[in-house]
Amino acid sequence: MGPAGHGGTPAPGPFSYWDSARDVLALLGHLGIEEAVLGGMSQGGFLSLRAAMLAPQRVRGLVLIDSQAGTEQEASRPGYEQLHQTWLDQGPGAVQEIVAAIILGPGQWDSWYAKWAGQYAQWAPGDLNQLTWPFRCLMGPGRHYRQAR
Repeated sequence: MGPAGHGGTPAPGPFSYWDSARDVLALLGHLGIEEAVLGGMSQGGFLSLRAAMLAPQRVRGLVLIDSQAGTEQEASRPGYEQLHQTWLDQGPGAVQEIVAAIILGPGQWDSWYAKWAGQYAQWAPGDLNQLTWPFRCLMGPGRHYRQAR
């Protein structure tokens, strides 16, 4: 669940990667899967690491792609905040090439641009929190520190 993909489930409110990790563990339990290898790219790695920390006996291994355990550099945060605000105010078209370069790398990303435009159209103007909550999860303290429930 991040700015790039979101998945098919809308967020009912603010969340952290700890919340998402608990959701993954609950889903595994619901499916009767006692142990699993978790794989995640970027934000998927953030939540997979947290799932392993919450339930190490249930995570047999991790596959982490373009992810990290540390915090974002403080110097980068204002730029990300500006990208987020522009996306909210003007839609993804104004910043899509910059965002794609950051999270997808070089390439042709027309299908992603169309997906982002569709998501924005679905949520604007009434529910732009569906963009803000994943961004706050990425930028906020919930990403870096274990939160008590």
